[in-house]
Amino acid sequence: PPPPPPPPPPDTIAPSVAFVTPADGDSLIGSVTVETSASDNVGVSHVQFLLGGVALASPDSSAPYSILWDTDLHPDGVYTLSAVAYDTTGLQGSANITLYLTSPPPPPPPPPAAGTVNIYDDQLVAPWINASWGAVNTFNSTERVLEGTSAIKSVQNAWGAISVHNGNWGAPVNLNTSGYDSLRFAVYPETTGLSLAVSFGNDIGGSFTRVTRSNLPSNTWTVISIPVAALNASGQVVHRLTIQNSTSARRTYHVDEVELTVKPAGTASSTMLPGTEAESMVPERFSLAQNYPNPFNPVSIIRYSLPTDGHVRIAIYNMVGQEVAVSVDRDQEAGTWEVAFDAVSLPSGVYTYRITAGAFTDAKKMVLIR
Repeated sequence: PPPPPPPPPPDTIAPSVAFVTPADGDSLIGSVTVETSASDNVGVSHVQFLLGGVALASPDSSAPYSILWDTDLHPDGVYTLSAVAYDTTGLQGSANITLYLTSPPPPPPPPPAAGTVNIYDDQLVAPWINASWGAVNTFNSTERVLEGTSAIKSVQNAWGAISVHNGNWGAPVNLNTSGYDSLRFAVYPETTGLSLAVSFGNDIGGSFTRVTRSNLPSNTWTVISIPVAALNASGQVVHRLTIQNSTSARRTYHVDEVELTVKPAGTASSTMLPGTEAESMVPERFSLAQNYPNPFNPVSIIRYSLPTDGHVRIAIYNMVGQEVAVSVDRDQEAGTWEVAFDAVSLPSGVYTYRITAGAFTDAKKMVLIR
């Protein structure tokens, strides 16, 4: 009989393996599927996955060769992931990729809890500062106190105000009012007939609605609560809160517990209380108000009203008629606007500020005292 055929030569061909997913250079978060393709001339026995040379899981012996990998079990960093394929004769082939592990993003913050953020509580709460005009305000008065040890006593001239600014002039602290429900404070008038106009403001010429509370009872504390949505319907950044005497006469009153309330999660927004009026966002006529405070050093507020959209320019002139500064020079929508004029680079003296808006012009004098 013929001799038997010689045995086949020993296998010298190693398996081939390649990553399907993830790709080289990927950043991974959480649980991911790692999958490879592998082939061999005599058959693939299994594929082992290694992270930095350490096995991630038991070998997978059937195609598609894959594992589910929880990357959150490893610290953030750069890693080498290897896939090693073995054939039935023990030969092996490998593939390597570089991966970046990152932590999952933090969970979203929970809805704000019910509570308050104090502006005045026995004293102005930092970073709020006094920016009042036309008034003598005592911020640590003990004459009339609703809670705690002190309140604000305000002796205001006609159209004077308690005004507080969030942060220093020129370096305001932005207040985002979207998370708040109401502005709340208590007031104690010493005489009958007090009416207060309350408004927000900012240093970038924002237009805000003024809300008026009229004919407040005298010699008793009244808590006033105004929805933030009524004071700041368009959600602008806020730098200033003003509580202004709007009775055209000298008035003395006390204010305590000025705070912003945080809306409890799942509740409706506050509504306006009876006896509270919101001014129209669109004024009926052009106007330029007297700056406040006046005299001033070095910042004063210029308030003006526009019944129509248009280009507005407000320029500052010295006593010989030279233009020394421009506070506003841009297109603006109809509304009541405020701009903070900073005279830090000007010497003491009397200046004129002039507004030009379409065919409307007006001018007023202001006094800078160093």
